[in-house]
Amino acid sequence: MAWQSMWPWGAFIPWISPQQLLTQWVVASVLVGGVLLIGGARAAGAALVGSSVCAVVAFLLKGLYGGENLETLVHGAVVLGSVGLVVFGLRGLRRRARAPLGRYPVAMVLAFGTVVVGTLLILRIQEEAAPTCSLMDARPVTNATSPFAASCFRGFEEPWLQVLLWFNVAFLALLFLVQAWQATRSSGKQEQEDDTMSAGLDRLIGSLARGGDPFFFQVPSPGGAARPHARHPGVRRLWAVFGASSILIAACTSTATRPNPSTAVCLDAAKVRGLYEEWAHAAADIWVGDGVDLAQVAASLRAARETSLELARATAADPVAAGHFQDAADSYLKVPPIPPGASIDAMSRREIDRLERSFTGTGNGVYEGIEALNNSAIPFC
Repeated sequence: MAWQSMWPWGAFIPWISPQQLLTQWVVASVLVGGVLLIGGARAAGAALVGSSVCAVVAFLLKGLYGGENLETLVHGAVVLGSVGLVVFGLRGLRRRARAPLGRYPVAMVLAFGTVVVGTLLILRIQEEAAPTCSLMDARPVTNATSPFAASCFRGFEEPWLQVLLWFNVAFLALLFLVQAWQATRSSGKQEQEDDTMSAGLDRLIGSLARGGDPFFFQVPSPGGAARPHARHPGVRRLWAVFGASSILIAACTSTATRPNPSTAVCLDAAKVRGLYEEWAHAAADIWVGDGVDLAQVAASLRAARETSLELARATAADPVAAGHFQDAADSYLKVPPIPPGASIDAMSRREIDRLERSFTGTGNGVYEGIEALNNSAIPFC
């Protein structure tokens, strides 16, 4: 309740999917990075643009690392985007920052805003990724060990990826401060050199006016005037923000671990998942239309019924789920028998409609059984 009151997302912003979040990150990074580059914060701007470009490259090369899978696509985009953030950001430090966005105090405000916005966004991602949802209808479920369920925000549930997101936020904030400090330090050195040269000229002119020995070879000590401001206050601010970011990262990345399910009574996840895939393959061939081989339809009906019975036996430890799978197996018995050698061309329109209607609802029991397993108290192992 406290978190919802602090960040009432549901009141005005419906949450998005992982694909939409990645797309918005790419577009926002290009736009914000461009503004920062124009405004003088060149390191942070280059980092955001580089991160966006590398994330797009990860999407284009997804076939090389199995990115067709949503989790793998998210991991590839975040990892490669992080590489782009660091490489382009360090490259941008070689360019001098300019006002107004690249100098104090604006750079300090931008760094603080980056930490705040990044923290709230990552905490929201953690909140969405923590629960488990069904792979069938994306509804929340209670059995986190089910092979038919995954994180409600797939791809972002991994602790290492969340740590990487925290690092990106801290690194981006640090870029604002480092480049602003570099610019301030460079300005201070230039002023010091100007003061030293002016002092040397004044002494030279004074000695010539007095007619004494010229001080052509007496070079003023450059360290004498520079000692009082040897350390700029921006350095202390830089270390303070970096230390605060490190503490924030350590606090927020500590995720609660789920206890391992007891193996005394558990369901075989690989077996149940394999049986479901066999049933889905058989059920996909149960339909009537032009050119359909009725012998293949009859074989698929038998395979679907046998697989449903196997699912009922494999989930016998959960009577509710097993009952749904048994109902699915019984529903296939209500389909009129298809005689050997039957042909769709030899059947009348009425017989075809009757056969097609008998297929309706034959697989509902399997989906109900999967839903029961997703909310079962018995874990998978």
